[in-house]
Amino acid sequence: MDGGTIGMIGGIAGGLIGVAGGVIGTRASLRRARTPAERRLVVRAAAVLWTAVAVLAAVLLLMLAGAVPYWAYLVVMCVFFIALGPAIALVNRRERDLRRRDPAGDDERP
Repeated sequence: MDGGTIGMIGGIAGGLIGVAGGVIGTRASLRRARTPAERRLVVRAAAVLWTAVAVLAAVLLLMLAGAVPYWAYLVVMCVFFIALGPAIALVNRRERDLRRRDPAGDDERP
C-alpha cells in the first residue's frame, strides 16, 4: 500500500473511532443523569454538540470538494473550538446547580 491509501484508511478509522467515542460518551452522560431535569440538560447539550460537529464535518467536506475556501474552514474550526470550552463550563455549572437543588436525585434509573 502506498502512503495515500494508508492515510485514507487512518482518516476513516480515526473518524469512526471518534464518532463511536462520542456515542459512548453521550450514552454514559445520559445514564449518569439523576433527575429528569438533568436528563433534559444532557439531551439538549448533546443535540447542540452533535449538530455543531455535523456542521463542522459538512464544512470540511465542502472545503475538500472546493466549494468552501480554506480560510472559511479555518474560521469555522476556530469558532467551534473557542466556543467549546465555555460551553462545557456552562453545562457543567448548570448540572452542578441542578444536583445542588436535588442532591438525592431520582433513584429509579432505567
